[in-house]
Amino acid sequence: MSITDEKHSLPPLGSRSSADVEASAASGRAVTVESPSRRRYGYRPALDGLRAIAVLAVLFYHHDPRGFAPGGFLGVDLFFVLSGFLITTLLLAEHEQTGRVDLRDFWYRRARRLLPALVLVLFFVGVYAWVWAEPNELENLRADGLATLFYVSNWWFAYSGQSYFEQFANPSLFRHTWSLGIEEQFYIVWPLLISLAGAVWGVRSRRLGVALASGVVASALAMAAIVDPGDFNRAYYGTDTRAQALLLGALMAWWWRRIDVDRIVADSRLQALAILGLGVFAAFVLFVDDSEAWMYRGGFLLVAVTSALVIFAASGRQDTVYARMLSASPLVGTGLISYGLYIWHWPVYRVLTQSRTGLEGPALLALRLAAVFLVAGLSFVLVEQPIRRGVLRLPEMRRMGFAGAGVMLVFFLAGTTLAAGSSDRVLDEDSQLPPPPQGLAHSGAAPVVLFGDSTAFTLGMQVDYRVVSSLYLVRSEGATRLGCGVARGQLVNSEGRIVDQKEVCFEWPQTWGRVVEEKDPAFTMLMVGAWEVMDRRVEGRVLRFGTTEWEEHLRSEMTRAVDLLTRGRRPLVILVTPCYTDAVDPERQPQPERLDRRRIDAVNRIQREVASGRPDVFLLDLAPVLDPDGTCPQRVDGVLLRDDGVHFTKAGASRVWRYVDREVAGLAARVMQARSRAGNTPASRGSQQPGSTAPQSAGVPQSGRARTGAS
Repeated sequence: MSITDEKHSLPPLGSRSSADVEASAASGRAVTVESPSRRRYGYRPALDGLRAIAVLAVLFYHHDPRGFAPGGFLGVDLFFVLSGFLITTLLLAEHEQTGRVDLRDFWYRRARRLLPALVLVLFFVGVYAWVWAEPNELENLRADGLATLFYVSNWWFAYSGQSYFEQFANPSLFRHTWSLGIEEQFYIVWPLLISLAGAVWGVRSRRLGVALASGVVASALAMAAIVDPGDFNRAYYGTDTRAQALLLGALMAWWWRRIDVDRIVADSRLQALAILGLGVFAAFVLFVDDSEAWMYRGGFLLVAVTSALVIFAASGRQDTVYARMLSASPLVGTGLISYGLYIWHWPVYRVLTQSRTGLEGPALLALRLAAVFLVAGLSFVLVEQPIRRGVLRLPEMRRMGFAGAGVMLVFFLAGTTLAAGSSDRVLDEDSQLPPPPQGLAHSGAAPVVLFGDSTAFTLGMQVDYRVVSSLYLVRSEGATRLGCGVARGQLVNSEGRIVDQKEVCFEWPQTWGRVVEEKDPAFTMLMVGAWEVMDRRVEGRVLRFGTTEWEEHLRSEMTRAVDLLTRGRRPLVILVTPCYTDAVDPERQPQPERLDRRRIDAVNRIQREVASGRPDVFLLDLAPVLDPDGTCPQRVDGVLLRDDGVHFTKAGASRVWRYVDREVAGLAARVMQARSRAGNTPASRGSQQPGSTAPQSAGVPQSGRARTGAS
């Protein structure tokens, strides 16, 4: 969503140029012009009231998408219609008055309005990346920021697999800027088209109205045709599919200049209809869910039409009951700073999380709103308004402004690059594994490589050598990957939406094979399951939990992983996760599939079946540590094991390693003895089978397993 229009002084037929209108509006002076009804047209506070309603809907939605405003994302559509209406009104007025549109002046004013505050946000995100950001927030942050700066973020998010609604990992700090991209693209193209239409048809021509109406219909039809029930990204983010709201606003601007607005708006029937329209829009915000496919088949158009109605009724005389209601001082004040509220709110929300503040519910919302209003207010008073009023016309101020903007952009690039580079090394290469204590590698401890997803990563990165003596972890690039398991294919969430995985997630067979060959561990360990519980789309077919196809796909992928990691009859220990828990911070709640014990049990059953009959594979159930009483508690003996319900805390990892070390000690000793007898040659070790005695049970049910435990 973007909130990018000037103060609402609307020029009717015969008005001055749009530059004059905006200058008068910015200074607070009313614009006096003659309309068909010869009424005085000036600043319309009711439109700022609508702007406030739109931005507040989004602020409530982003605080909690499943809270009391699940349809708050539709505030974007109200703004699209309003932007199309206001910008087109200015362009039509200028063209009718002067016979042309001053493109350079128009684009300069847009940049002056939008860029200063946006550069500040980029600077803040650079600071956030350096100071606060978690590793899994950094992966695409620099690319997201550059896409935002060049106003193409909507297309970047559409084709980079970053859904606006689905958040398998922490969402981008720029996720909300997709609408800035759409509006800026509109601002670039639309003046050119208005100039062309004015030259060919005239700006009051009926053919222009027909063209605008046709554009609205074409965009709505494109959305309906493009939308994939399993993947809303392209239809939601696309400029072509979202243009329906902007073009409807433009159509209203064309019609608005041909009628006596004040007379129509004063009609009590229209007033009642507009109030009803506000009620309908409120119902959308309160009851529409972001997963409803019908919205893409006419629903967004219906929201746009409703928005056009409430905007039209607020665009005329301001002494009506409806206009006075929208002109309440709190609404108008909020509307005036709504651009700042929008661009600042999401980064501020990401800093002020429940885990950082210790607050939740209404208290957290109050803190966030207070912080956002403070920052947006300061931005409006200290940055946006001075620049709009011409402070950059002074050569010294212009030089200082450009220099300051340059420094902020450099800091953003440096901060996100350095932070992301550090994150990539830690998350994707395991190059920063804690080194084993001096002498452990020469004391008979077994060198081990731990493979798996981000749960394996957090376990490995927090290996506690105070409680581990039988093994040590070998640094290995690519053994664990953030967001990647062994089951390949597009992820399908519980609402049927499809989310692409990173390309690197499909390369694990090649990567793991290389790691095993290069590192030559005594044995390997595997921890997966967090992604295996999901439904998948493979080769165009959706494989759903409970079906034979879903089980066969997972069994095939697990078999391939086990075959690869046991090549040369190298022992493999599979760490079995019995359950995942609720997160301490509700904003980091695991996907519902991960809390479904039926899915987890199915994944673990398939792991047992794949291991069955293979003497080189050992299953080690972590239930004695993670689920000792069968309730999957967040804490055991007062120790928080997994703060987000999936990934291990330092204390939780220590407990797991204490248990693992005890259970695999016997296996480690036997393997190291075999390596010693064989002269530590890969060929000799390849023919050596680990111990022949059945290992001690570690809690996995006896039925359907090969060897349980590894001692």
